[in-house]
Amino acid sequence: MAIDTGIGISLTQVTTTKQAPLGQTVLQPAGSDNTGEKVWLYVWNNSGSPIAPNMLVARDTGSTNAQIRLCPAGASPARVMGVTGASAIPDGSYGWILRKGIHTVTADATVAASVGAFPDTSTAGNVMGAAADTDQVVGATIAGRTGAGTFSAYINCIG
Repeated sequence: MAIDTGIGISLTQVTTTKQAPLGQTVLQPAGSDNTGEKVWLYVWNNSGSPIAPNMLVARDTGSTNAQIRLCPAGASPARVMGVTGASAIPDGSYGWILRKGIHTVTADATVAASVGAFPDTSTAGNVMGAAADTDQVVGATIAGRTGAGTFSAYINCIG
C-alpha cells in the first residue's frame, strides 16, 4: 500500500523527474504496525550506480544538497543520511529514504540484537552492530540476525 505524503507523492515512488524539492522531509504518523513515527527525506541518486533497497546511503562527496550515494564502507556515522526504502533508487532517479524510525537494514555478517548500529567497515551500504557504542551511531539494532541478510533496526541519521 502506498503511503500518501500529503503533498501528492507516495513515499514508495521513485522517478527520473524531480517531484519535490531535494531535502523535503515528511513525517509519517505512527500506524497500526505500532513501530512509531518515521521521518522520510526526498533525495536524488546521481552516483553513477543504482542503490538497492534497505541500504545505508550517505551525502555525495562535496554535495550541499540531498544528493546521495551508497554509504562507503567504514564511513563516519555523521555522513549517513538514511536508509533506502523497499524500492531501489536507480542512478539518475529521485526517491525517499528513511531518516528516522524503525526500518529494515542489510548486514553482511551476524549482528546481535539491541546494540549500536554503525556503517559496516567492510561492505558499502551495510550495517554492523557493536555493543561498545561509544562513538556516533546511526541507530540501534532491534532483532539482530545470524549470517548475512536483512533485519530490523531503529535508524536516526544526521548526515
